[in-house]
Amino acid sequence: MPALPQSVRTAGFILLAIMAYFVFSAIFRSTPTDTSADEPTLSAPAERAIPEVLVRPAQTAVRPIYATLKGSTEPDREVTVRSETMGTVTNARISEGQVVKAGTTLCGL
Repeated sequence: MPALPQSVRTAGFILLAIMAYFVFSAIFRSTPTDTSADEPTLSAPAERAIPEVLVRPAQTAVRPIYATLKGSTEPDREVTVRSETMGTVTNARISEGQVVKAGTTLCGL
């Protein structure tokens, strides 16, 4: 099995750290403690203040989901492209970063 690129290993480590954060925060979440005897307690539900609640109808909206991450990538392999003849490039038929198949004409001389 080939070794994974450094960028994939780094992304996996970051994902593992984020998952560990959420797991540990759920496990060690603080719970409210009982009220002490010094504090007055309300004996009947009628004595408690009724909170005001604002209710709105649900609305649908398109929200972009994206994440901005800093990092670098490494290619799985690199290829050097050389011409068999010398000449001036007259037209480039592909753009930088475009995926090509074997036998694709890259440029004209």
